[in-house]
Amino acid sequence: MASAVGGLCHIFTGRCTHNILINARANHYILTHMVMPDKSDTHAQDPSQIKWRALHVSFWCVLSTLLSSFVSLSLFFIMYVKVATFTGDFSNIAVVAASLYFVFDLDDKILDSHPRYRTRYDAKVQTLTERIGAEFRWMKSLAHFFQILAALCAPFAFLMLLLVSWKSSEIG
Repeated sequence: MASAVGGLCHIFTGRCTHNILINARANHYILTHMVMPDKSDTHAQDPSQIKWRALHVSFWCVLSTLLSSFVSLSLFFIMYVKVATFTGDFSNIAVVAASLYFVFDLDDKILDSHPRYRTRYDAKVQTLTERIGAEFRWMKSLAHFFQILAALCAPFAFLMLLLVSWKSSEIG
């Protein structure tokens, strides 16, 4: 049983770190690319407008990365707590894992819920054609920090799962 729980938790930890990395890569791409401004639009070429737009995009990308990392780590800990306190038939733990695993793909599920959403998202991303000079290396560093945090917590969480998992007084 411990090896099955260990395998399940290992898969879940991998999905957690993968989700953090994918979100950070997407936000990094958005931060390092911009829409090619129309030459006839003088308002779009105004330096104050460009700076405001860059600040606006940076804020939402950072918020997205932080929230995605927080949700991933929360799901990571929720999974371990759910497994440690699970009292039913062990085969039912797969239902718990699948329901938590579903949350990782929630943004994709929303994009797939209506055909127009995915098309609009893809069209917006494809307009980001001009690479800007800024690298935003801190975005990748932030994502790697959260990935390392999850990877370092996994063995400790699994050990705690085995040592301190809740036992029912009826079952033993």
